[in-house]
Amino acid sequence: MANVAEFRLLGPVEVLLHGQPQPLGGPRQRTVVAAMLLHANEEVRTNQLLKLVWDDVPSSAASNLRTYLTRLRRILSVPGEPESRLRTLRGGGHVLTVQPGELDLATFSEHAALGEQAGDESAARTHLSRALTVWRGRALDDIALGPALEVEATRLEAHRDRVHERLLRARFALGEHDELIPELRALLRHNPLWESLVSMLMVSLHRTGRRAEALELFRETRQNLVDELGVEPGADLQALHRQLLADDAEEQPKQDRAPAAPTPARDRPAQLPADLPAFTGRTPELTTLADLHNTSHTVVISAIDGMAGVGKTSLAVHAAHRLAPWYSDGQLFIDLHGHTTGVAPLDPGEALDRFLRSLGVPAQDIPDNTEARAALYRSQLANRRVLVVLDNAHGEAQVRPLLPGTASCRTLITSRRQLPGLEHVQPLTLDVLPLPDAIALLTSICTPERLAGEPPELVEEVVELCGRLPLAIRIAARRLRARPTWPLAHLRDRLSDQRPQLAELQTTEHSVAAAFNLSYADLEPQQQRMVELLGRHPGLDIDSVAAAALAGWKVPEADHVLEELCGAHLVRQPTPGRYDMHNLVHAYAANLVSEVNTAGIRRLLDHYLHTADAADRAIHPPRPLRPLVARDPRIVVPSFADSQQALRWCDTEYQNVPHLTREAKARGLLAHAWQLPWRLAGYIFVRNRWADGIPLYLVALDATRELGDRYGEGEILVGLAFAHSQLKHHQASVDYYIDAITASREVGNKWTEGFSTMGLADEYRRLGQFGNAIESHLDALRVYQEIDDVYGRCITLAHLGDAYRDLGRLEEAVGCYRLAIEDSVRIDNEYGIGQALNGLSATERLLGRTDDAAASATRALALCREIGDRHGEAHALVMLGLVSRDAGETGRLLRIALVILTDLKDPRAEEVRAHLAALSLIN
Repeated sequence: MANVAEFRLLGPVEVLLHGQPQPLGGPRQRTVVAAMLLHANEEVRTNQLLKLVWDDVPSSAASNLRTYLTRLRRILSVPGEPESRLRTLRGGGHVLTVQPGELDLATFSEHAALGEQAGDESAARTHLSRALTVWRGRALDDIALGPALEVEATRLEAHRDRVHERLLRARFALGEHDELIPELRALLRHNPLWESLVSMLMVSLHRTGRRAEALELFRETRQNLVDELGVEPGADLQALHRQLLADDAEEQPKQDRAPAAPTPARDRPAQLPADLPAFTGRTPELTTLADLHNTSHTVVISAIDGMAGVGKTSLAVHAAHRLAPWYSDGQLFIDLHGHTTGVAPLDPGEALDRFLRSLGVPAQDIPDNTEARAALYRSQLANRRVLVVLDNAHGEAQVRPLLPGTASCRTLITSRRQLPGLEHVQPLTLDVLPLPDAIALLTSICTPERLAGEPPELVEEVVELCGRLPLAIRIAARRLRARPTWPLAHLRDRLSDQRPQLAELQTTEHSVAAAFNLSYADLEPQQQRMVELLGRHPGLDIDSVAAAALAGWKVPEADHVLEELCGAHLVRQPTPGRYDMHNLVHAYAANLVSEVNTAGIRRLLDHYLHTADAADRAIHPPRPLRPLVARDPRIVVPSFADSQQALRWCDTEYQNVPHLTREAKARGLLAHAWQLPWRLAGYIFVRNRWADGIPLYLVALDATRELGDRYGEGEILVGLAFAHSQLKHHQASVDYYIDAITASREVGNKWTEGFSTMGLADEYRRLGQFGNAIESHLDALRVYQEIDDVYGRCITLAHLGDAYRDLGRLEEAVGCYRLAIEDSVRIDNEYGIGQALNGLSATERLLGRTDDAAASATRALALCREIGDRHGEAHALVMLGLVSRDAGETGRLLRIALVILTDLKDPRAEEVRAHLAALSLIN
């Protein structure tokens, strides 16, 4: 039975439904499809998707991505299935669901694995051939490839080459020499230095009576290697050549067997430490290391970097054991003590002395100086196949003399620091374990029996408390295994308190804190200071501008230090320009100092407060305000070109605001504690952040009352009233508005009095008290007229129009909306224009003026999309849907509006569902 859906990545990116290709849009939209399919059935966060789709993420990327996802949800809706294959989750992530047999990449991977594991060459040929048949060209063809997806495409094609080579070896073993000769020649025309294929072709030529051609092929290959790489052929190829010269090529060459003339056993080091029995996961990283090995014919150096405890040495040793059979002349391993308690970093000259002795060089023949030792070391390795593992490197200067100079050797380096100064290095940055692998590691050490009966969500919580850091998981698992009376919940409780958390993650031999201590001790004083400050930073992440405020430095200075800390893996950079710490590093940093000077926190709050104020002024037209608390003169407030740039700053920083507000109140910085939420009112309105805005406003309200600041109290009461109104808590909203009016009148704050009176009128209208509503609106208009506030009058006129429309006084409503539009145009109030146009459209529809209603809604839709007012956009879409004479168009527009309102968690989504249900367009 054919698949309902087919998804193709191994060639041009395609999606077929019931055998029919689907139009996926332009290259960028197709890139979104490819990125999601590479992570099929996995949640992909928006930030991750942006980095996959764009090389340099532009300011419009988030908006464009929403558009692409909306289109693709429609395209990937399979007839007969209840929901689209592409879904956006509550937490903001996205999932593309693929069933077994639908994705060509999954088919390729499955059969490639079966071929590798097959017990005989015939079965291997069957599966490997099946794996390669799904390829239709270059991986991820016809899409816009940024660096991230270019790496994926290269990795996939390297895997294909490896599978192809394994298939050739299977056919070779089955005696298909005549058929292989032209195919091998074609492959070698593209890559004449692929020695394993040269070996197969030489034997195939010999076995078909063409020995002279085989010898000529060796001569050409040797000349190419010498000319292009400056090296001789590998030991296996040279041994085969000797066999052919002796007319003795009956034994099939194997790429993983020992060469014909191996290094004497006494000079063949085997220094790898034992592999970890509980090594878990790291499949992508191991694949990357294997792919580099299998496809490269140049010097291969892999530098594995990552934070302390992330498992760099474990990965390097595990990978080295897997690679060892390819390096028949031995394996060298050395701990360079870049970060070892009580031990200085190993001098490279000493390391070379040890290596040369291991390679059989007599002590009296080892030179005294490092440069001469390095030259002799490279000479010793020149004609050998040796795997070199340089563990725990301190820096480039220590490592550089220890690097082999020929392609016959392979080097693995591990370091806590990135090593960008090394030439020809393939960096591999190691992150914490993915959640499934972290759980598997905990389980393998504790044993499944020890965790039997424990809730899966509790196991997940424990590995998350360990930050999915392998060292921390191993220590926690060993403690649990050593205490059979402990339930898992007891370990969870001990790990939950940040202060003693690191004390729980230590044994007599290993300690997470001790590992971090070595990284911290290796820092410059300025870098250490930044680590200490970040440990006490109340927010979740930070940029260089905020970090500069916290430290009292200039921004370039803070930016440089943060980048250096990223290189040392004490700070992470999850998105460009944003920095945070792993949870255990943060716990460690928080314990470095007992307290951060309040002056530093005050500077940080000054930065956030005055930047939020600048953003609010860009989002909403300015109004009379009491001056903010004075800022530190070192704080430079950025300017915003437009409302979109301001909204992007707020989107990024809003997650930090609750933490900053609570910190301000706890430190007695009460003015900051109420003014920061106050100056984000415009953002909270535009982005519909009412539910999480209320707790923020309540902290601010307590701060104003503790200060005895009635002006601030009135401002925050308005925010609470408006938030409850948007959540349809109408009576609570009325109560807050009445309190806000009282406080504002006491201090003569006319603007807030007018706004509160207007808001109170809206709540009366929603409660069905239309007489009170109109009376309050007229009171608000009188206040705004008194202070000549055109902006306030615009809003009040639009809301008065709403009240007249509810009473059926439609012509009076139209007049209010038109006056509101005129005033809004005069002061360039784009939000006010959109709001009034939407109200006018709804009223014109009730008057039967369908064309006028459609025209007003069309104007509103274009304007709201331009300024990023998603509430207004949804309202305009609803109006356009309701006045459309095409039932199909009505349904389409209402569904788009429903998606937006649902995404915004706007209660009005239920009204749209009711419209769709009435039209029998929704179940």
